[in-house]
Amino acid sequence: MSPKTLTGVELNLDDGPARDSELFLVDGNNLAYRAFFALPEELATSDGFPTNALLGFTNMLFKLLSDYRPKGVAGPLVSGRPRSGAPLSSAPRFRPGPRRVPCRGQYGG
Repeated sequence: MSPKTLTGVELNLDDGPARDSELFLVDGNNLAYRAFFALPEELATSDGFPTNALLGFTNMLFKLLSDYRPKGVAGPLVSGRPRSGAPLSSAPRFRPGPRRVPCRGQYGG
């Protein structure tokens, strides 16, 4: 069964080159961000610590591993904090300020 667009047109996706890959590079921050907003906020520990991003990230990673069976996976997770001792004045400003988080439901979540 092929995926379809919102109008019902079937998409012909060719993932043949990906199936032959031995190494997959995964954008860990993107997967965690998507997982956090895709799953309900109620997924949390008894102390209230949210676990929805962890569950979603793990599920997506396991899906990639089971579907493609790569020999290796590399995926950095960047915390956004400079390492201790790094001069902040020499670091480039790639974000002018904090980014707004999308409201739940804004992107269909």
